[in-house]
Amino acid sequence: MDSLSAYARQLTPYHQIVQEPNQDGISPHFALRVPHVVVSYMSFLGCTQEDGIVCRQDVNAFDCCRFYTIRIKTKADGLVLFHPRQGDADETSLVGTVVHFGETPLQLERFSIHVRTVPVKDQVIQLHFNKPPFRVIQHYLSAHTLSICLEQDHLASTGDKLCSFHGQKGVLRLMKTLPLLDERIQPDLLVNPYSLFRMTPGQILEGVKRGQGRDAQTVRNTDGQIVPDAKAFYAKTFYFPIAYWSSEHFYAPSECTMDKILHQAVKGRSRGGGMRLGNMELFNGLRGNGLAACFEENFLNMEIESQAKQILQLVYQSQWNW
Repeated sequence: MDSLSAYARQLTPYHQIVQEPNQDGISPHFALRVPHVVVSYMSFLGCTQEDGIVCRQDVNAFDCCRFYTIRIKTKADGLVLFHPRQGDADETSLVGTVVHFGETPLQLERFSIHVRTVPVKDQVIQLHFNKPPFRVIQHYLSAHTLSICLEQDHLASTGDKLCSFHGQKGVLRLMKTLPLLDERIQPDLLVNPYSLFRMTPGQILEGVKRGQGRDAQTVRNTDGQIVPDAKAFYAKTFYFPIAYWSSEHFYAPSECTMDKILHQAVKGRSRGGGMRLGNMELFNGLRGNGLAACFEENFLNMEIESQAKQILQLVYQSQWNW
């Protein structure tokens, strides 16, 4: 099982305290820090994607650190040892090796869809995690369960999601250079005017009251030329990343045509497009509304009941473990 929490590994000048430590006996040393960035509401490069947020590439306020805890059930009649992979994070998916000193073959049951086992011998099995790069922080081996804590750094990339305190969400797009406002202000984020709706007024009011919001008098494009009659409002606003990484989504089929700008699968089978299976589809669609039923329909209708019963049993068990 993996966690869904994300943390800021290194504080930046953008991070500001929005909630002081509370002496409640539970979190006396915890302070909530959120990036406070300059947000400009303006159209950019003709982009009309209503949920698009353009971010300057050198803004590192949305880089995160994430922890995963994977659990594996062991079945053995002798001593079991786990040898974790050593060293810094790289693209290797190997977590470590489980060794059994006993008579019967070692059996491992995975509790996460992101973990796979590779048998080396009857008593030696390698564990792989399909979200590299990562570091093995610590592990705990009990009589029947192996728990492993992994740490992973995530750099903000195109396709990630950001959100304000007012629920204004958007899909991130990184750009090297953004327009210059009032000859000295280069915004950190650009929010498309097409995204203005019921949640935006509170966010704009926050920028006016607390973020020194104002209308730009001059706007220069990325080539340094003044854009005549350009209108743009900019203000400092709290924005934070959502643990919804584009690198963790996969598509059906996995090889499909991708949009060059948005890095998303295009629509339509005739165009070679794909259907994204992300958090919403995985949790609410498949897991919540009949993951087992999908397997039952596909396998039982094909009259391979012996294999279907085994697969259905694993699916039902995995649903409870998730």
